[in-house]
Amino acid sequence: MAIVSCPECKASVSDQASNCPHCGYPIKQEAIAENMQHSSSVSSGGARKGGGHVWAWVLGIVVAIPVVLIAGIYVRNKSIGPVGWAQDNTTKALREQMKDPDSMVIRSSYVVQKADDKGNQFIYICGIVDGKNSFGGYAGGTRFASKSESSKSLGTFDTWSVQMDDPEKERAAKSVGMLSGFDSVYWNDWCVDATHPAIIASKSG
Repeated sequence: MAIVSCPECKASVSDQASNCPHCGYPIKQEAIAENMQHSSSVSSGGARKGGGHVWAWVLGIVVAIPVVLIAGIYVRNKSIGPVGWAQDNTTKALREQMKDPDSMVIRSSYVVQKADDKGNQFIYICGIVDGKNSFGGYAGGTRFASKSESSKSLGTFDTWSVQMDDPEKERAAKSVGMLSGFDSVYWNDWCVDATHPAIIASKSG
């Protein structure tokens, strides 16, 4: 039991009294109403507090996802190194040149690496790429060659050029015993090493 102040006449009254003995104001009903209001306020505050925790978790997840993705890309880039970067850039550039990019397949490829006296690394990716033509079939493959440079002095990397052979020009050059422009400018300069010899001009048929 507690002594409360009557809301009506301000006299001291027991909270167990049904009515104020001085003015007749209903005391017990007023106390019940106040208790219910207090309980509702506490519950509402708890709900808001719990909701705040939920939103904090959601926000944390939203922020964490791109951070994890970026970290994963960074780790992969560090692990594959300049040769991997050159291969990625070459694949992307070749896909952009395909009539049907989604059908692109690299049939074969190899890497040629050279360095200059400054320690800069030159990376050449050479091979055969294939993709569906306008009729929905694979054309049989076309040679490609790319050139990338990893600069030790500047700490930079870039893929300078990704070239594809033109089969019609190659056939025309062979028919007169000449090298095609692709062979003389790109393939024989970029794609030759101890395992892969230069293309020699020879007249076909």
